[in-house]
Amino acid sequence: MKMTYICSPCRGDYEKNIKRAKEYCRQAIFEGLLPIAPHVYFTQFVDDTNTEERKHALSCGLQILRYCQLIRVYGCAVSSGMLGEIQLAGILGIEIEVYGSPEFIKHVHEIYQNAKEIQQEKPEMQEDTGHAYLKITLDEQGERELEELFRKEMRGAHIHPIRKESSNNVKTKSTELYQS
Repeated sequence: MKMTYICSPCRGDYEKNIKRAKEYCRQAIFEGLLPIAPHVYFTQFVDDTNTEERKHALSCGLQILRYCQLIRVYGCAVSSGMLGEIQLAGILGIEIEVYGSPEFIKHVHEIYQNAKEIQQEKPEMQEDTGHAYLKITLDEQGERELEELFRKEMRGAHIHPIRKESSNNVKTKSTELYQS
């Protein structure tokens, strides 16, 4: 029985989204899967409208995801919470199934694949310090989530944002990670 993470929106039409998540769990259980929907469970005792409580619940959800063999993604748009879950699934190489419109499915697979490719990149070694560096480009939300993940999981890892202007005058931000 595959432990299956149910990834779907929580915010927005809260009651409708929780009801849908329960339906996704019901469908999964009758397909022989063990569904895990943290947003259904945590909203029983965590206030999703409180920023700090939401952050703790999202962090706990990501920890649960690490134990799953499958992530099922449902919806029509990727929320900020879903983004972190899809990215972590990609980094960990967790099997993914996506349900929604063709555009939504394509978008989710792109997020997943980009995260998977980041994980497969080999870090650059800097000769003079012996530090391993990995340079990736993230938006601000991704940078915060990655920083939180590294703070919890990799003691001694540091994240240094690097901001620069590209040749077409568009400001980009890369994140440099290294393990000392």
